[in-house]
Amino acid sequence: MSERNLIDGLKAALVASQRASEVAVARAGMRLMNDAIMELNTVPLDEGTLRGSASLHVNGKLGATSPNIGGEPTPNTDSIPGPPNGVAEAVIGFNTPYAAYQHEGARADGTHIVRNYTEPSSGPKFLESKRIRNRERYLKIMSREFQKEIERHD
Repeated sequence: MSERNLIDGLKAALVASQRASEVAVARAGMRLMNDAIMELNTVPLDEGTLRGSASLHVNGKLGATSPNIGGEPTPNTDSIPGPPNGVAEAVIGFNTPYAAYQHEGARADGTHIVRNYTEPSSGPKFLESKRIRNRERYLKIMSREFQKEIERHD
């Protein structure tokens, strides 16, 4: 093998691993977004605006949005700042003025504590609790998807 072939092979492997990392975090991020909406404590539901406002960005680019189930959701479809080169990142967010308030169960200043969510299965920490509880599942998804993507490029 020539030095040129080795360098070209290493560059191709780097590109393939970066692409595999993006796919892996996108799949795990999509699972997290779905879990936030579907698993207890679910995203609060009144008319559907908050649930429908979810978006998944992968390396700063829109990857997916949650389905519109009612209300007037406006998911963030704009690009967002991405991570440094060589880093794969999935960002899940809910795009309403009251998303953080609903997630925390109270306003930042401690006022307006949410005592009763409209839907009994919904509640605070709808995103964070899934990230913590399902951490191993998301890691397995990333590992599996990374492996599949790398094998596709072999």
